[in-house]
Amino acid sequence: ARWPALLLGVCATLNVSICSLVSVSGIFCIIGTVKMSAKLRALHAEEGSRTIVPNSADYLDRNGSLVVHLVVIPNYKEDEQMLAQTLLAISEAQGSELFHIVLAMEYREGKLGEEKAARLLERFR
Repeated sequence: ARWPALLLGVCATLNVSICSLVSVSGIFCIIGTVKMSAKLRALHAEEGSRTIVPNSADYLDRNGSLVVHLVVIPNYKEDEQMLAQTLLAISEAQGSELFHIVLAMEYREGKLGEEKAARLLERFR
């Protein structure tokens, strides 16, 4: 009679752990969305006069609002040439002037990751 109680206790602990993980992940997603939205608004205000937005109905949704795409490219120690090819392909897409690209560099990559991101930013800005 001891094993069922132990198994129930282990299952309950794992269940609480998974629920906590999902809740914390959701909270961090909301925080990240709010922060990225604020940064995009600041960037748009800063570069608004230089941003070219086409005057085409192709870029409007059903309500007549301008559609802007946020493309997140997560990477950790990815080859710079592969990332450059990815960014080139994205830049050649129709409507790419309305894309906001986020290079999600892993913090563990350190200074090398920062330098790689700076080179890619310089190349594709």
